Amino acid sequence: MCAAAKKCVVVIVSGRPLILDLAQLSKMDGLVEAWLPGSEGEGVSDTLFGAKPYSGKLPVTWPRTLAQEPINVGDASYDPLYRFGYGLRTG
Repeated sequence: MCAAAKKCVVVIVSGRPLILDLAQLSKMDGLVEAWLPGSEGEGVSDTLFGAKPYSGKLPVTWPRTLAQEPINVGDASYDPLYRFGYGLRTG
């Protein structure tokens, strides 16, 4: 999909970090983890389309591979895909 799009933002709706394919990740312009938004999809879409500013930080560490599980801040081999607290703010 991303190869055919002018801009490609992938929205993951899950309840935990998923293992992401790095080749696919490199083709994305953005990645949003919606963390089970329930019936409040507007909270995600409003930010994606610029109607509202965005702010988000990961409440967990996002591992690179399943072999890293369990992964915790302070582990000797801590090298996640996204660190605990990773995120951004717009607007």
